[in-house]
Amino acid sequence: MDPKSARDEGPEPLAELVVKARAGDRAAFDRIIGLSSARIFRMAYYRVRSSMDAEDITQDVFIRAWENLPRLSDPERFSPWLYRIAMNRVMDHGRKRKFLDLFRRPAAREDPDGDQEETDFPDTATPSPLTQVMAGEFRERLDAFSRGLSRMEREIFSLRFLDELSLKEIAQTLEKDESTVKTHLYRAISKFRKDREFGSFLSEAAP
Repeated sequence: MDPKSARDEGPEPLAELVVKARAGDRAAFDRIIGLSSARIFRMAYYRVRSSMDAEDITQDVFIRAWENLPRLSDPERFSPWLYRIAMNRVMDHGRKRKFLDLFRRPAAREDPDGDQEETDFPDTATPSPLTQVMAGEFRERLDAFSRGLSRMEREIFSLRFLDELSLKEIAQTLEKDESTVKTHLYRAISKFRKDREFGSFLSEAAP
């Protein structure tokens, strides 16, 4: 037997799976879903705070990705491309929710936190700072801090430290140059360091 054929070659690189899926290989795309769905779910859940809505958004993201995959020219940019689809879906969800809220009677409006049940992420989720963000008081403190950021600062801060994207991936996701991303990230980090309440909470929570 050829030693090379018996050797475990490890997982197939994402870019290679994208090339196959782009050519119509559904099995390759199913593997992409397995590799990426937990991250997209976490990204959506942190922003919409509903496991049901996050699951719907995640499913829709991959449906749209499959439909539009032939248009992706560079397989190496699949991850930021997928995040951009997810961000657009999250924004669509927010606009739809605001529109529906216009037709709700005040007495019938739900409490903002009423349907935001805690949820366990899928077993395939890799450990990340988001698992801490989803825990009670830490999440509330982070939300309070985030309200002091501009929209761009908040999004870049979240993509960097919660979704764990690189500066290059953030730039590609937001379709901005890296210098712009660095500027907004630096401003967000500066505000983070000046936030004594949030900083003291982190110090107390540290082991």
